Amino acid sequence: GVLVGCLAVNREFEIGRALITGCVHPQHRRKGIATKLLTKGLHSIRASGIQSAQVSVLESNTGAKSFLKQMGFTRIRYFAELRLDTNTIRLTDIREDAITSRRLEPGEANLLTQIQNRCFAGSWSFNPNIEEEIAYRLNMQSRTPQDVILTYEARHLVGYCWTIINSQENESRAEKIGRIHMLG
Repeated sequence: GVLVGCLAVNREFEIGRALITGCVHPQHRRKGIATKLLTKGLHSIRASGIQSAQVSVLESNTGAKSFLKQMGFTRIRYFAELRLDTNTIRLTDIREDAITSRRLEPGEANLLTQIQNRCFAGSWSFNPNIEEEIAYRLNMQSRTPQDVILTYEARHLVGYCWTIINSQENESRAEKIGRIHMLG
């Protein structure tokens, strides 16, 4: 009767892929729980007609990488995590003429949805965003529409930068840690 693990499957029917996330409480690991969860998830994915399942794992998580390899997963790509101390660099001035930028306002999830879909259409594993999903993500804990900077050329939306302040990391460190969540 105690929750010790979970698995979530996000099916992307448009591209025939399912994204899997999950965890098992540290005190309950190495008891076969992850294997059972993942096996049930994979059966569910197969039953829905999807032929590809993906999991994202931190490079430092050797236990998860080993487990997933044993379950038959193979590496398909690497993500780089880069860090920049903004206090030690010299930022150049940005010329404001034909290019302008502004922060996203509440109620403008449609703009972010449109530019994301335009920026990433045709790229590897693209799955179109919907406005409701973007609105939900913009309003998650510690996030606001103001975290997104929209860039215009003349009056045409041509790019965006979505930043996130990671409050969990900030609790354990003295400095604030921000992330460029998405850039397009």
